[in-house]
Amino acid sequence: MVWAEGCVRNTPLSCQDKQKDGFIKFAQLKVPETKHTWVNQSMVLKECRAKCLSNCSCMAFSNTDIRGEGSDCVIWFGDLVDITKIPGGGPDLYIRMPASELCKR
Repeated sequence: MVWAEGCVRNTPLSCQDKQKDGFIKFAQLKVPETKHTWVNQSMVLKECRAKCLSNCSCMAFSNTDIRGEGSDCVIWFGDLVDITKIPGGGPDLYIRMPASELCKR
């Protein structure tokens, strides 16, 4: 196991401008470890995004039911550890980014 790879934001998040933050979708991943997560089994993806955006500590969200619009909201707080690309499929992970980084994509 090599832990040398990883990434960090170019611009830190600012809780003062949390409504200006957004998310970048990363497809087909093994989601991060779930040590610091919150789960709601009745929330759809759109509601999950709004819930994450309203909390400065929220770093990412996803859903566990990946059919259609999905349900089962999962929100991660703190560092996102142990993310891996899964060839051939896996859930999408929406990682929080400051507005200045969203324009660059």
